[in-house]
Amino acid sequence: MNALTRFVPLFLAALLAGCYGDNSDLQRRIDEVKQRPGDPIEPLPSVEVPPSFEYAAQDLRSPFRSSGTPTVPEDEQVAQGSGPRPDFDRRREPLESFELDSLEMVGTLFIDQELYGLVEDPEGLLHRVQPDNYVGRNHGRIIEIYEDRIEIIELVPDGGSGWREQDAALALDQG
Repeated sequence: MNALTRFVPLFLAALLAGCYGDNSDLQRRIDEVKQRPGDPIEPLPSVEVPPSFEYAAQDLRSPFRSSGTPTVPEDEQVAQGSGPRPDFDRRREPLESFELDSLEMVGTLFIDQELYGLVEDPEGLLHRVQPDNYVGRNHGRIIEIYEDRIEIIELVPDGGSGWREQDAALALDQG
């Protein structure tokens, strides 16, 4: 064992001596590679600009609105005859500035044993509604709130000089 303990340090010393040496050729090679110019970069592909399109149908009737939706401003419509009529003198509520189909029922809320609906507008704002609040552009008045839907009655022109009631609803999205 004594011979082995003398041989190991000598072996390690010889091994380390072999590792230490002149690295100048390696350093020269590294410097040479660093001095070489890099490969040229391929040019970006040309981008074709699509032709511009000018939308010219903004004054036509929207294909997404029902034919009963007024296309004439309310103050120019004649509100004569018997039957229901909108109250043009009442103060407008915030959700009346949006189309009914752009509003989304997102839930309900119980406060003091009363059920309120939660409606999100297209701008992402959340509104708490209750019966007799108005929503949509067709004078929609909330009739009843359930846990899965909000029932609404809208007043739409009847095509003549009067108005007719139309049932509508906002349903809770279950997905």
